[in-house]
Amino acid sequence: MSDIRDTIARYFRRYDPLKGFQALLFRAGDYLGAHQLNDAFELERDRSRAVADVLLQNGRITSGGTIVLGQPVDGVVRVTLEAGDIYINGAIHRIPAAQMDIPASGSVIIGVRLTSDIVMPEEDASLKGVAPGTRAEGELMAPALRMLARWGRSDDGGEGDFYPVYEISDGSLVTTDPTPVSDAYLDTIRRYDREAHGHYVVEGMGVRALGLDDAGRQVFSVAEGTVNVNGYKISRSTSYRLMVPEEPDIEALDNEPHVLQGEAPHTITLRYGPIHQIREVALTRQRTVTMTHGAYNGASDSLPDATVAEVVEVRQGATVYKAGTDYLLTGAAIDWSPSGAEPAPGSSYQVTYRYVATIQPLSSTATTITVTDGVPGSIANVSYRYKMPRFDAIAVRNDGSVVYVRGISSRLSPQKAYVGGPQIKLADVWNVWGAKPLIEQVGTVKLTFRQQRALEKRLADLEVMVAEERLKSDISNRNPVTKRGLFADPLLDDTFRDQGIAQTGAVFGGSLQLPIDVAIVELAAPRLTLPGIDEIIIEQPFHTDAMLINPYQAFPPPVPAVQLSPAVDIWSETETVWTSDVTYRFYEFVSYYWDPNPGSGPGGHGWSSSSSTSSGSEKMGSRTEAVEFIRQRPVSFTLTNFGPGEELKEILFDGIAVTPQG
Repeated sequence: MSDIRDTIARYFRRYDPLKGFQALLFRAGDYLGAHQLNDAFELERDRSRAVADVLLQNGRITSGGTIVLGQPVDGVVRVTLEAGDIYINGAIHRIPAAQMDIPASGSVIIGVRLTSDIVMPEEDASLKGVAPGTRAEGELMAPALRMLARWGRSDDGGEGDFYPVYEISDGSLVTTDPTPVSDAYLDTIRRYDREAHGHYVVEGMGVRALGLDDAGRQVFSVAEGTVNVNGYKISRSTSYRLMVPEEPDIEALDNEPHVLQGEAPHTITLRYGPIHQIREVALTRQRTVTMTHGAYNGASDSLPDATVAEVVEVRQGATVYKAGTDYLLTGAAIDWSPSGAEPAPGSSYQVTYRYVATIQPLSSTATTITVTDGVPGSIANVSYRYKMPRFDAIAVRNDGSVVYVRGISSRLSPQKAYVGGPQIKLADVWNVWGAKPLIEQVGTVKLTFRQQRALEKRLADLEVMVAEERLKSDISNRNPVTKRGLFADPLLDDTFRDQGIAQTGAVFGGSLQLPIDVAIVELAAPRLTLPGIDEIIIEQPFHTDAMLINPYQAFPPPVPAVQLSPAVDIWSETETVWTSDVTYRFYEFVSYYWDPNPGSGPGGHGWSSSSSTSSGSEKMGSRTEAVEFIRQRPVSFTLTNFGPGEELKEILFDGIAVTPQG
């Protein structure tokens, strides 16, 4: 590439980096040439660029440069770019703020265009001599090399070299916040992180389904956060909206049988859904028609429907003809060839028969259809096409792009989408087709040291409880049954009881006691309650009303600077879950003792009894998890610093209009 400095007359430079010169040493009494000054500056510039290129990359933002995307309007997205500093070819260039319109569909690359030119002293007075009273005052001095950086697009055809910074696809930002550090410097760290930890979520990046938009696309929101993918740290300061068209796999099913129950109209729930298309419904209908007998006895009379299944009745006045004796059903005709009775030739008679009709349903939902005029108890065969279930996935690649991965559809066992290579799966998407899908967060989340310590403590507690249970079991198993020829049962359980003999005693709590036989008796008398009256315990006499905040439409000048209050909402929710009845009764011990006062005990034999109960409580465990939805709370907007004559037209919060009405 040619250097624009070479176009200047009487400009000389002899610097060659291959010579290895590190400095020019100016001696007293020697001549000083202009090319040596140029070489000295070039040497220092080349040295600083060599160090900076190790740490920074061309097109990397060092400060500012934030991009904000507006909502699509008439197929155009307004892009606002903040002023910032960017590194290019060994120098930090300052970029002014800018706005531009880009297409709402397709991919667009936004970056910086760097132009270079020479400013001569005849053009800029600051390049002339300024020392008063000297021979150089007002004289022409050295020209200047000027480089200007401006925001631009890769396809705008502008002047200068283009350095890409942001990539936008279908109105959404694909490129995440660019890191200014060179990839060569991070290779070692990335390799260590990739081999030691794989892919993981540092924080955030939760996926939420927003439902269908006006174009029939499923909209998903990927929260802000940080993930490490294949050693690359991907950070997003704002949430990302992913719009995916519904493209289900369709399967056809023919002649699915259903019994029509009850009276018409009949609602049929199909076995599989959601329904994509009803191809055909074949059901049995019944009708009565008036027929005219043929011109001679024994003639066949054709019925108007060709799909006759059976004849219910053939009647002429009060005469009912018998099938097989008087007539036969031959194809779709009444055959009067049998020797029985038949109508007179040319006379009219009525035939009630059932036939198979192919119809379209009156109405349908995602899983049901409604038909009419079907014979109750008959079978309706439905041929239809339905959308097979499918598990999809939402993942993030190591370049920061959010992708939608489709799974394998199946009627009975759909397979979840496999996400491999340099990308991490954030969530599984269970498609219900036509409605909001179900989301399961599956991203591997990094555990903090605090969480690891809590997990370690829970494992230690579990080990102690397991050890205590082992000791109890070991003592029970090793307790000898026979000691010196005598049988000794600790009466802990039924282990040492003779299983060959019917046992009528109850063993528990280290004692052998008489069993308790429980009988449940239902009272024949009706349940009685005391008469009661209604009493107000809690009353809310107030209600919510509405009024205009500003009925006269008097607004102060709105503001371009917006401040949310609160800007961040952090809260905790605690829920206690008991896996069993925490408070429980162990046993009730009954003891008898001699009472010196005869007759005071049971049966009047001088015995008295006393009983005692014991109870306890135990914490089974606790866990902490992220809630699916954030809590609702009001958020106020503070707008300031509007100029004179400016008016507020619209306020959007995450793409949703929140402009005050009225």
